[in-house]
Amino acid sequence: MAKTTAGRRSRRIGVVIAFALGAQLGVTLHLMARPTMLAPAYRVNGKSVTKVVDDAVARARAATVTVLSNGKAVALGTIVSADGLILTKSSELKGTLGVTTTGGKGFRPEIVTRDKANDLALLKIDASKLPVVRWADASRVDIGQWVAAPWPDGDNTLRLGIVSARRRSIPRAGGVLGVILGQVHERHRGVVISQVMPNSAAAAVKLKVGDAITHVNGLVTDERTKLIKQVTSHAPGDTVKLKVRRGPKVLDLEATLGDRNKTFGMFSKNRRVSGPVSRRSDGFAAILQHDIALGPDACGGPLVDLEGKVVGINIARVNRSESFALPADLVVSLLRKMAPATAAATTGSARR
Repeated sequence: MAKTTAGRRSRRIGVVIAFALGAQLGVTLHLMARPTMLAPAYRVNGKSVTKVVDDAVARARAATVTVLSNGKAVALGTIVSADGLILTKSSELKGTLGVTTTGGKGFRPEIVTRDKANDLALLKIDASKLPVVRWADASRVDIGQWVAAPWPDGDNTLRLGIVSARRRSIPRAGGVLGVILGQVHERHRGVVISQVMPNSAAAAVKLKVGDAITHVNGLVTDERTKLIKQVTSHAPGDTVKLKVRRGPKVLDLEATLGDRNKTFGMFSKNRRVSGPVSRRSDGFAAILQHDIALGPDACGGPLVDLEGKVVGINIARVNRSESFALPADLVVSLLRKMAPATAAATTGSARR
């Protein structure tokens, strides 16, 4: 009798468990059958979302151009005067340049001047009555504000995001040789190289593991800190003179320093998953940081508020979640030096 009762109880528990599992499975299948994600059209950069601000940014899009180097699109540009002055990212300009306006008309631009400190260049094309951007008051931009980045044409002509950090300056990172340093050589009092990065300044001048760097530009580097300080006091692209001990030999070499992010980017997980980033993303007097996913070839174009006024010029793609723009007030102040008449005219237009 006891066994029969125990058996019945066991069967009842089994039925309850089976029912519970069945119910849970049913809920799971129901959830799996339901759409659990927004359709692409309704996401941040979906067409249904961007359409809401499309009209507001139409003027900024019309004043955005594509900049080409040797036939390849390398940046965007922002038209700042009706007679053909265009701001863009300076460090991307090499070889034969071209400009394509909205609608596909092509021009051969001339470089009027550059502001290397903030990586801006002012181009001039032979045109008139071009659409011109309107400047916003960038001092009112704050964290969480919606911003947009228009493209001149194509299927994906607008992207939205938010300002994701407070305005700040970005110091210029020093140049690098592209070596991992070991200990100080006991005899020669130079810092020994323990690793040479591929495609680096050090690799270009054929530095080797075991070499001891004893001098940089004639200054003794008998400590790691001295060597690092001497090298990083120079900018990427600068040339430094090295005295190197290799066994019994003394070598005199000249190395052109590389960019830290490009040389050591392989060590950064963030950079490995970010996709292409700008070759230069530092050394700016002030930046607005936002989270719009721009490619490096989209820098130089305008960053606008939801009224279509320009709060900044996109200047660098840093990683998967950070892009930098030079604030509008900084850009206008630079324009006063690069093209005074243009700066005065466009500053006035921001208030209309």
